[in-house]
Amino acid sequence: MTGDDATAALPVRLRGVVALDGAGRRILDGIDASLPARGLLLVTGSGGAGKSALLQALAAVLPLRSGDIAIGDWTPAQAVRRQAIAAVFQHDALLPGFTVFENVLLPLLQGLRLPRRSAVLRAQVLLAQFGLIDEMHRPPRRLSDGQHRRALVARAMAVQPAVLLLDDVLAALDDPGRALMRRLLAPPGGRLATVVATATRAEDLLDLADGHLVLERGVPVRTTPAIEGRRNHPPVDSGGRDG
Repeated sequence: MTGDDATAALPVRLRGVVALDGAGRRILDGIDASLPARGLLLVTGSGGAGKSALLQALAAVLPLRSGDIAIGDWTPAQAVRRQAIAAVFQHDALLPGFTVFENVLLPLLQGLRLPRRSAVLRAQVLLAQFGLIDEMHRPPRRLSDGQHRRALVARAMAVQPAVLLLDDVLAALDDPGRALMRRLLAPPGGRLATVVATATRAEDLLDLADGHLVLERGVPVRTTPAIEGRRNHPPVDSGGRDG
């Protein structure tokens, strides 16, 4: 994929998704959900509920035991190969030997293969959007935790993914950082991709979400529209079990 054919946002569908951990235990058990293009699915639950595992399955990192996931007409693996999926996981880090600017620039040069002038301009625009223009020439070690987190999201968004996976990105942010991230995830102008986001606190993103999936030990215990009738997107649907 080049900068001239950047992927538009795509719908996401999960049907009967089951995945196992290394010990053969079910960490995802019967996940059914659908999300429209440019929608936002909020996933919450206690520690070990399977939130990160769900994102890993969407990113083709965690193989499925049964069920299927569709990213538009693609499997997750096909979407990853086409750079249609970008993810920020909790333990991701910027490349330490590069500046913040270079971390965002590299996916544009090596992934999208943009001309350097276009890549530099896009990287600068992204860093400005994420409130990092004054930090662009710093090494990652000189960033606060919140700035580091924002830079990771900026790097993920550099390739203009169709689907963006965010693993508790608001947890490390201060109040101004949370406000900025919420603006970037808010429709219609801010949200440029379909988003699946986990959160420690549901209230951080619930008012922006098209659907809210609550997991307990990998099982969907509740899936509801976040704000009924707020937009014309169809709500997330689920066939998950109760209890």
